[in-house]
Amino acid sequence: MNAGKSTRFIVSVFGFTSLRNGQEATAMRARASFASASKVPPAAGRFILQSDTDSMKAFEFRLQRILEFRLQQAEVERAGLQKLLAQLRQLDDEVHNLRNQILDARHDAERQPSLTGGDFLALAQFEGFVVRRTTFVDAQQKQLEPLIERQRVVTMQAERNVKLLERLRERKLKEWIAARDKELDELAADSHLARLSGARIAEISQSN
Repeated sequence: MNAGKSTRFIVSVFGFTSLRNGQEATAMRARASFASASKVPPAAGRFILQSDTDSMKAFEFRLQRILEFRLQQAEVERAGLQKLLAQLRQLDDEVHNLRNQILDARHDAERQPSLTGGDFLALAQFEGFVVRRTTFVDAQQKQLEPLIERQRVVTMQAERNVKLLERLRERKLKEWIAARDKELDELAADSHLARLSGARIAEISQSN
């Protein structure tokens, strides 16, 4: 190749072209100067958003397993409390039904024109049964009441433990979102600078 003849050589710079004869040195100096100022690698400028966003870590709560365990524990405690409350309601209903039955039996006896000794005996026996059964049910209710109170306290504590971790998780998520948004803003700014760099280099190449 003759030294007197200029040779065209295509050099790719951010998708633009420049001439090698004299102009290449000018373009390379401008590119290096601008890249140094913006801290954006010239060859990677147009890919910075794609490569960096793909590598972003998804949100991860370090105590997620503990939170899940506490959620399960709280559910178990709530179920235990509901079971005790259901037993207490059942006993209440039984006492209510027994009292209604004895009242109905007495009203039926009063409406009878005449009662035999056997009728009085049957009524007395039924009243005795109701009294004994009501006394037994009352005793069961008294036994249940402290158990219910203790279970209520345990359930409330289990729910507080869940809420503590849920609030912590919510705070960590907000911090992660803020950090992610900041990083995205920085990446967008870097990508914008890279595009400006390419445009400036092309302008310098064309002017020379």
